[in-house]
Amino acid sequence: MDAQALCEGILKERPHEAQAFHLLGLIAYREAVNLMGQIAFERGAYEAALAFYEREVALAPDAPDALANRGHVLRELNRSEPAVASFERALAIAPRHAVALGGLIDCALRTCDWARAVALAGTLASHVTERGSFIEPFTLLAATNDPEKNRALPICHTGCERVCR
Repeated sequence: MDAQALCEGILKERPHEAQAFHLLGLIAYREAVNLMGQIAFERGAYEAALAFYEREVALAPDAPDALANRGHVLRELNRSEPAVASFERALAIAPRHAVALGGLIDCALRTCDWARAVALAGTLASHVTERGSFIEPFTLLAATNDPEKNRALPICHTGCERVCR
């Protein structure tokens, strides 16, 4: 049972329970913070999105969705190390979190860490039947250990110039 359902159940039995109302307010606030982060991200306002997602992580430090969202913003801001750390923290909490796995794979691809990307893709592939596909697998399968060939692939981002170019 999640926190929201628990609070709603308490309020059915004790309609004036202040702590249940308070917790429902915190849940609604966290959801509002997440929504504001999504809106900022979709508009390309990544610094604003990061501020919202940092707040969401502060409210729920063990929420894998919050950590994955923060990781995606950090990745877009070309802050690879903290993005990877955020995705890895999400996966430590929820090892089958497809969004965090996809983000970690994308970070590996952006830095031309082909071996890690392939290993992570294998993990993600084992979860595809459970949650649906998150990444296009064919581009990943086309990656090779030859930087010259990889340069032509759409996964070879500007962030991996140190290895690929």
